[in-house]
Amino acid sequence: MEEMQRDALSNSLMQQASKVLSEARRHLKDGAYTQAADRGWDSMVLAMRSVLALDDITEQEDLKAVEAFRQMYLKSEAMPSEWASLLDQMLQWKDREKEGQQPLSKEQAGRMISRLQGFLQGAVDYLVQRNAPYWG
Repeated sequence: MEEMQRDALSNSLMQQASKVLSEARRHLKDGAYTQAADRGWDSMVLAMRSVLALDDITEQEDLKAVEAFRQMYLKSEAMPSEWASLLDQMLQWKDREKEGQQPLSKEQAGRMISRLQGFLQGAVDYLVQRNAPYWG
């Protein structure tokens, strides 16, 4: 993929991530905590895909994109270590959700969304650091 195409894809994915996180905040405000966490997960995956796109990695499956992100950016310490714990928290929540376990409380969902806001901002900062244009 050409550099301009990678930059455009990365930018598009990050804009989507930002929009989806706004939806998560609306769900949180409306008391729909499970939906807020679902949209939070989606925004995180989109942000990871945005960063991966800069290195020409375009995994289609969420878990493959997550693993590629973990290998390239978290294990190599190219990204902050607290992102690994957020990713683990989100994966644990997704597992609990699949098993039909107890829903999130307002406080849990609020902390999750707050941490995801920091994650997205960090991903945008990374794009800027890599000189990728971001028109968010």
